[in-house]
Formats: sequence, structure tokens, C-alpha cells
Amino acid sequence: MLKKEKIYFRFVVQDRNLLIFGDSALEHFNEVFKKFHKFYYIEQTEYTLENLTSIIYQNKIDVLIVTAAKNRSQICNLLDILQRDEDIHILTYIDLQDKEPFEDLINISDSVFTNSISSDQLEYKLYVCLSDIIQNNKKTMKKEKNSTDEYKDAFELEVMFISEEFLDISKAIDNGDISNELFDRLRSNLSKVIHIIDSHLMHSDVIKKLVRDFKLFLEGFDIESVEVENIEGFEYLARLIEDIASFLEKYFISRKFDDIYVVEDSLENSLKFMRRSFDKDENDDESELEFF
Repeated sequence: MLKKEKIYFRFVVQDRNLLIFGDSALEHFNEVFKKFHKFYYIEQTEYTLENLTSIIYQNKIDVLIVTAAKNRSQICNLLDILQRDEDIHILTYIDLQDKEPFEDLINISDSVFTNSISSDQLEYKLYVCLSDIIQNNKKTMKKEKNSTDEYKDAFELEVMFISEEFLDISKAIDNGDISNELFDRLRSNLSKVIHIIDSHLMHSDVIKKLVRDFKLFLEGFDIESVEVENIEGFEYLARLIEDIASFLEKYFISRKFDDIYVVEDSLENSLKFMRRSFDKDENDDESELEFF
């Protein structure tokens, strides 16, 4: 699991409740489960199976991990009904030694994992399953306009995910992916950044202009026209994308406003040098620009 995703994971789950239901408590994952607001293990018995829906409601469960090796059809029927009315994320744990059919349960699950999974991999699965938490929080905020703290959490999570997207795109470019699909993804996320800086009192006109200039550059950028001698430009493009990810985290998450001029200079230099690298008529005598 990526380092930043591990950091963000606790923000995603810190207000969520988890229930492990079935025949295994999965104690070896307790360090993962402890990051949730609350987590419970309930062994499958005739009583708990009959009252599973009530248990989920009463404990305000957001994530359910099913470890059941028996009564899967009955569990599946209960959860299928529950999912129609409740926004609950279901993961299914499968013991590779288990020969009982589990296809129906898998079909209603958001994700599946086996006994060979690592803690990091399980965190990542949970992280991905809960990635729609932002949209859910936004819907909640439309109904609860006075919930300032919830709005702040939703906004910061949105910024975190966009920052993650930029880091993933940067890494993909470093690994040689310069596909049209990746650039469409970059343009889409850059539009989200523009919306953020327009909507949340971003005071730096320099950064606003630089981000918009970058978007204009991308709209007119033709990958097919890049010559071999200009291929280095993709490296500078990746660094510029990283700069934007860093800016998002510093300004909107860490709230580090004191070094905004350093951020402005870094973005300006990164954008300028990237453009020159892609320019076929670039003057070789140009001095290199400093990166921060």
C-alpha cells in the first residue's frame, strides 16, 4: 500500500464503524480494525444470524466483513435486502481451504479477500471500498448546512483523494504511461483543482493563473507531435504534477500559508521549464531553472 494511502486511510475510517461477522474474528488484523471509530466481532449463532439486521442498525455499522463458512445463503438474503435501503460496504473473507460455495455472497460484496492477504492489502481494499465516502458526505452536507465540522472533513477528504490522483498520474508518467486516457484523467482532475481554488477563497492570484495556464497547455497538447529530443519534457511534466499535489496538501490540509511564495515560485518554474522542454525551438543556451 502506498505511504500516503496509509496516512489517509485513518481519515477515511476514523468516523466509521466496522462489524466482523461469522466464524473468525480475524484478530491478526486488529491493528487495521482499531483505526475505525468502533469495531466489533460477533460470532455466528442461530440468534445472531436471526438478528443480524438489527445488530447492524443498532451499532450504526458502515462496513461489514463476513467470515461465515456456513449459512451463506441465508446471510446473502439478509444482506441483499439490507443493501437496498442502507449505504453499507460489505467485504467477504474466504478461507482457501473452504470448499463450500460462496458465489452468491461474493456477488453482493464490494470486495473479497482470502487468508493470504496482508494487513497493507486489506487496508487498501477498505480504502478503495470507502472511496465514495466523499460523495456521501457531500449529500449529507446538502441536508445539514450547519454541520461545519462534517463539511470540513468532506472537503479535506476530497482534496486528499485529488492529491492522490495527481501522485498516481505522476508515477504513471515516470513509468512510461503517456496514453490519451492518462491525459484525460489529468485534465479531469485539474478541472477539480480549478473548482477548489475558485470556491474556497484561494488568495494567491499567481497560483490561480498558473493552474489555469497549465490546463490551457494540456488542452492544446498533442502527444503524437512530441519529438524524441523533447521526450525529457514528460519528466518535467511529472514533477509539475507532483508540485500541484504538494500544494493541495500544504494549503488545504496542513494549512501552511507561510511558504505560499515558495509554492508560487516552484509551480511557475516547473511550468515554464516543462514548456521549454517540449518546445522544438528551445534555445540550448537557456539556463536551467531551479526546482524547489
